[in-house]
Amino acid sequence: MSSAGKKGAAGGGSSALVRRDEDSARAERQEEVERLRAAVRFVGGKMCDQTDNYLPFSRAFLALLGTQAFKQCGLLGKDLELFATHGRRNTVTTNDVLMASRRSKSLHAAMARQKEVFDEQNEVAREARRQRKRARQDPDE
Repeated sequence: MSSAGKKGAAGGGSSALVRRDEDSARAERQEEVERLRAAVRFVGGKMCDQTDNYLPFSRAFLALLGTQAFKQCGLLGKDLELFATHGRRNTVTTNDVLMASRRSKSLHAAMARQKEVFDEQNEVAREARRQRKRARQDPDE
């Protein structure tokens, strides 16, 4: 067999390994997605159980609710990534989340209030770190 034939045979074997690894990774990812989907359905069902409802929720309703919530989470994630990319950033920020909530005025207002609380907490923590740093640098005071 020529050296070209040997290379082709070896290359075919390694591509089969790569394909098997890709298939394995794809199967693991699919299993993870299914576990997450089941978790969302479970939490949605628990939330419905905790409401003051007069009628029980059917299993079909809970399954559809969980499926829809899972899809919405996926869409939100994609939107947040796009907002960050548009802003030439590699990290999703609270401003991206606020942008995603802009269609619901009440949700947007609640999230903006929560962002203000987080910002205040972060500023207090930042100031405490600055004071500790100054105290370490100048122990005489």
